[in-house]
Amino acid sequence: MKKIILLLTILFNCMSCAAQKSKIINEPKSVIKSGSKKGSKEKAEMNSGFEIGDLAPDFTLNNENGIAETLSKYRGKYVLIYFYPKDDTPGCTAEACSIRDNINNFKQFEVKVFGLSADDETSHKKFIAKYNLPFSLLADTKKEVAKLYGADGIFIKRISFLIDKEGKFAKLYPNVNPSQHAGEILADLASLTQ
Repeated sequence: MKKIILLLTILFNCMSCAAQKSKIINEPKSVIKSGSKKGSKEKAEMNSGFEIGDLAPDFTLNNENGIAETLSKYRGKYVLIYFYPKDDTPGCTAEACSIRDNINNFKQFEVKVFGLSADDETSHKKFIAKYNLPFSLLADTKKEVAKLYGADGIFIKRISFLIDKEGKFAKLYPNVNPSQHAGEILADLASLTQ
């Protein structure tokens, strides 16, 4: 019975994320004043405490092949870190496939893409093979990076961070629509690189 409830919760989590309207925090740090309603609401929604312009915390996690990936290794490039609840579930698959289908557009902006969930390397490898995903999935099995980035919970939350070439947050995405997220990020990249 517990397994059925767990599976239903995962399914609901991924499907409900797909129905949420996407919202991006686009205000620079200097505009969000402590105590202001807008800044407080955005921080509460993101639950990370991060703001645009903050330095992204460094981390190292293994990818699907057991190779350690360190965020700071990619300074000089944009990095997309997208957190998602579970491999091979409806919303998570829609999000991964949307990014996959737009990977050439991400490459034009020299973006390194990492998906993160609490699934292990073996699960990630199967997910990548099943859907031909051309980017790495990082195994945060202890949810340490998810906690660091405010994405932890019973299931990892579906949130994303676009990190600029200097290692600072360029965009924060507290509410992600899995099927539209890739387009949203690419539009932001276009405006950031003009």
